[in-house]
This record gives sequence, structure tokens and C-alpha cells, in this order.
Amino acid sequence: AAERLYSSSGWDGLTMDQLAREARLSRALLYVYFKDRAELHLAIVARAFELLQQRFREASGRATLGLDKVQAIGRAYVAFAHEFPHYFDACARFQAAQHDADSSATGDAAIAEVVAALETGRADGSVRPDLEPAVLHPRHYPIDGHQGCRIATSRRHSGPVGGPLPATAAPFATRPQGHLGLCP
Repeated sequence: AAERLYSSSGWDGLTMDQLAREARLSRALLYVYFKDRAELHLAIVARAFELLQQRFREASGRATLGLDKVQAIGRAYVAFAHEFPHYFDACARFQAAQHDADSSATGDAAIAEVVAALETGRADGSVRPDLEPAVLHPRHYPIDGHQGCRIATSRRHSGPVGGPLPATAAPFATRPQGHLGLCP
């Protein structure tokens, strides 16, 4: 019920009273599950990051080279943002609030999928060997709609989503003049 309301009304429009009515619970019972809106938000963020990690893992699993894994993850990220705008908003709000390290572990698990793909690319030579995957920590690249665009590739892509490598992505490319296949 909370996710439906979030999706239709946005976070600012979601109230605990609305949620109790939608879920057909008393307000008192709702507060047994979530002590306040902040706790409800964290539960939604946890589900969002679990889904994002699953999407990253599935996308990465369909590729062999590390660079292809990174590209697939980037496309999965953009698709996630389009398919689940309420989850994307929840994650962005979560990161903007700069929660402590313990509460951001669920987001770090999704980032770990990206780091693993980069490590694979370093090992197979498709990603620069001197790249430090730690630069992908969410504190360096918050979810802002462009994170996927910052992951560079080292070869051209055909189709409507290719584009020149932006300066922010240059550290990831194994060769100059790489192109993105991630962002519209």
C-alpha cells in the first residue's frame, strides 16, 4: 500500500493516515510496524536497493567481459529509474539525507555489483587496470539520474543511445574516444 501511494502521490503527498486507510489498518497498528515516516521511508529504500541489486546482478550475468557487464549494469540502472520512479526518488532522498554507514549497507550491496563488474574488467583487460573501484562509492556518485552515464565504455555502440564519452567518465575507459551506451 505504501509503495502504491508513493507512486501515485509522491513522498510529500503520502501520509500515515492515508496509508492506514489504504492498507485497511488502524493507525495504531501501522505505528507498530513503522514508528514514523522516516522508518517507512527506510523500508521502501531497502526494497528499492534490493531490486536494484537484483537488476544489476541479472544484467551483469548476461555478459562475459567486465566492460560489457558495466554497460549492462548502466542500462539496467537507467531502466530502473524509468520503470520505478518512486523507488528512484526514495533512493535519491535517502542519499540526500546522508544516512550513516550502517543504514546505507543496502545501497552499498548494489554498488558492490558495479565494483565486481569493474574488477572483472580490470582482470580481463576491458577496463583500465589502474582504476580504483572505490571511486564508485555512493558518496562520490550519488543517485542523481546521471550515475549510469558516468560509467564509460571503450568502444562505440550503434543505436539511439550511443554518445561521446563525457569528461567525468574518462577515468574508466581503456582507450581514448570511448562511447557510452547507457544514457538517452
